[in-house]
Amino acid sequence: MKKYTCIFFLSVIILSAASCNSGGSKDEPKNNSTAKAAEDTAKKTIYNASWLVKDSIDICKDAGGFGNFFVPEQEGRDMLSDFDKIYKKMDNKPVDALLNSYWLSACQISEIAAYLNACNHDGIRIYMACALTGSSTDYGNQYYKNKTNIFIFPTTFNSSIPPTGSKSQHQTDKNSRLHLGTCTSQSEYFKAYNKTTESMITKFDDLYRKNPVFDETADKKDALSAAVWIDKCVITGLDKLLKAHSTTNDGAFFNIGAYKTKTPERQRFQKHNTQSTVIVVPTKRNGTGHEIDWQLLDNVTKSVKAFAPPGGFNHGELCPQVCN
Repeated sequence: MKKYTCIFFLSVIILSAASCNSGGSKDEPKNNSTAKAAEDTAKKTIYNASWLVKDSIDICKDAGGFGNFFVPEQEGRDMLSDFDKIYKKMDNKPVDALLNSYWLSACQISEIAAYLNACNHDGIRIYMACALTGSSTDYGNQYYKNKTNIFIFPTTFNSSIPPTGSKSQHQTDKNSRLHLGTCTSQSEYFKAYNKTTESMITKFDDLYRKNPVFDETADKKDALSAAVWIDKCVITGLDKLLKAHSTTNDGAFFNIGAYKTKTPERQRFQKHNTQSTVIVVPTKRNGTGHEIDWQLLDNVTKSVKAFAPPGGFNHGELCPQVCN
């Protein structure tokens, strides 16, 4: 079985090391009486939601409950469409280099969940990045020619950071070994945090978020989030969901959407009305490709939030409002 090692550094001195098993924690026994009672309750609503509960407790309980992470399908579709309208067109030209979705396989998501649990991390931070050089061959006379990418790193909760400031309590682990997994190592979204990845993150910030071109405004550039933090329970829940439906569902799209406006509950975490964010939606196999499966979450969210229609996951901290 693949082994991870989490190493914590102070200057150049290795202080400690802990073995992190990529297999993660074991699922609850199917005949556990308490879990069975929770399943029976879920069935009365519409569906067996055993993947959402551990000892009858919502796995997102400490983060406000699973329903807190859910965006209805139509709202999600509108957010994806708004992102394209606002950020992927300029002067009647497309902005093709700015990608609006990134696909992760079920195996990669499972390895993330296992690593977070084994190494006591509290979530992930998704950094926007882009190629250091542009491609005129691919993007012709478009304003932006540097293809975007994302980098995913685990985070650790730091209680010494005030919970109301602009600095996130969820600090990025820059010594992460997440990129060494069997499946994560095959993806360009998982890399060591080094000068190259840092340069690509900085390049995105300088090119896509600063120095307006044509009719862009400073606010529009700033509203394109530099990073998004997502709670561990979303990844854990997504992993359980994909395992429960492994015959039909194969991963998830991490889509980039845009809000329409700010709301009081997002006041601290959202700076601009049309700020970009990440919406995670499971996918199902479609020939050799992957198709968004909005309906899959409908089968489980009704067990936790009975009025929830089909949709996707959306929750977290947005940078530049709250950053690492």
